[in-house]
Amino acid sequence: MLPGILFVTVACSLWGLIFVMPFFMQDLSSAAVIAARYYFYGLFSLALACLSGFSFRRHLSRKILLKAFAFALFAQLGYYLCIVLSVRFATGAITTMVMGTAPITIAVYGQWSHPNRSFKPLILPSIVILGGLLLVNLHTVFHTAAQQTLAEYLFGLACSLMALTAWTWYAVDSAKLLKSNPQITPANWSTLVGLCTLFWVVLGTLAYLLGTQDTQFVEQLWAFDELSHTFMLGGFILGVICSLCGFILWNKGCALIPVSLAGQFFTTQTLFGLTYVFLIENRLPSGVEAIGMALMFSGVLISLNTFKRQREASANLTSNELSPAKS
Repeated sequence: MLPGILFVTVACSLWGLIFVMPFFMQDLSSAAVIAARYYFYGLFSLALACLSGFSFRRHLSRKILLKAFAFALFAQLGYYLCIVLSVRFATGAITTMVMGTAPITIAVYGQWSHPNRSFKPLILPSIVILGGLLLVNLHTVFHTAAQQTLAEYLFGLACSLMALTAWTWYAVDSAKLLKSNPQITPANWSTLVGLCTLFWVVLGTLAYLLGTQDTQFVEQLWAFDELSHTFMLGGFILGVICSLCGFILWNKGCALIPVSLAGQFFTTQTLFGLTYVFLIENRLPSGVEAIGMALMFSGVLISLNTFKRQREASANLTSNELSPAKS
């Protein structure tokens, strides 16, 4: 179980960079940030696929391929577009609050997909994580939400809920697909989703250029000035490190531990993100923020301890059932 926990934790440490990259890409529009991330993710996936000679194609069925295209459209481009819109219309604080509940929604959906499992073990850690999340964000939420009109707030909130739904669906269903298709490695699956993402982002770019005839930004990128350097460096970090490497590690981890447990560890993405923000702002967390972060981490530890005890109980039960057969 330890290797699986390490994989999902390192993945979350990479995803935490998503919270701070906007600080370094403020000169780029939201659309440019999205394009940078997914062009780099798709192009590096294409490079990996070429190096392997597209060896994984023989393991692909029509169902798996359609699933990859769906994940690429809704859980990659759609998810990140909703995040960007939510930050713009409902503020980053609201977005962080909603997306911070992902550990709970992933755990619940993962448990629900296995009807023989009880929801009871999820109640206490979920409450503790939610309490910590409220403490970390409560002041900022009330301070910034008052600056939005009701229509903007509701639209941004709806976008954040759609992003949460898309990510929850991907996290659970992707792990289930890999477990039911062991011939597909986590690296190959992440590469395949990256290729499908490249298809959608190229299609979207062509539609935008044909519809608007606006080529100014493309011309700016070819100037190789500070803006293009920001686009390329930011795209590399978001697309290759956060997306490609992060998804490979997450998928490897989910193949080794229950998805509901991996979902609880998704809390560490928020903790890593907050830590990076504090480092950039060169400050320590406030007392309330520190208590909130401690509660979130405690929720993860409670969840880990609960799953450990369940695993030991299951092993003891199996051992007891086999004992008469040996005698």
